[in-house]
Amino acid sequence: MMLRIASAIFLVAFTGATQAPLRQQPFAYADLGLETDWQAMAAKYPHSSQEFWETSTGKIYLLESDGAPKFQQAVRSGSGRYRIRVSQDEVRDGVYFIELQIAGGKAQSLKLSFEKPEALVKNQDASFDDRYPPCAPLLASFTTRFGKHQKSRSWSEEALEQTERTWSSSEEQASVVCGQYYGRKKVFALELTIAR
Repeated sequence: MMLRIASAIFLVAFTGATQAPLRQQPFAYADLGLETDWQAMAAKYPHSSQEFWETSTGKIYLLESDGAPKFQQAVRSGSGRYRIRVSQDEVRDGVYFIELQIAGGKAQSLKLSFEKPEALVKNQDASFDDRYPPCAPLLASFTTRFGKHQKSRSWSEEALEQTERTWSSSEEQASVVCGQYYGRKKVFALELTIAR
């Protein structure tokens, strides 16, 4: 009996020692994250406005006028802000604006905005919160993939109550900001950020 218990303890200890630690997947939403191949964005969003604001020179590269090879070279080797204003026909998962901070060709932070541009709003008399998608599906998707958020904070700005929920891993941090106007029921998604 003692031999069986000792064998079982050894087997459990040996098995635990030989298993590799689980690596958490990088944070991402709508197939966009810090590990995304940003060189492929010209092909993924061919009708969207894309620009790269290079920090060291102050030069602004425009995909449309500079062409893909020159634009991609600037993104691949430069440092600055890469911005994509997503065209209506290329919107995925409610993302209308993408901003990426790049250092030496490597993504450091990503911001996704869910605000529908005013020009795309069919009913100009609609309330401001109608320009944003509901926050619940975004939070559910993120929680399903990455677990419950580790911290949250809330603040008010004029008539807007905002809540930021934050997830952290050993390499990245992701935050989802939701908003709700006083006296209104709709809780909407404002932005999602991912940073190293």
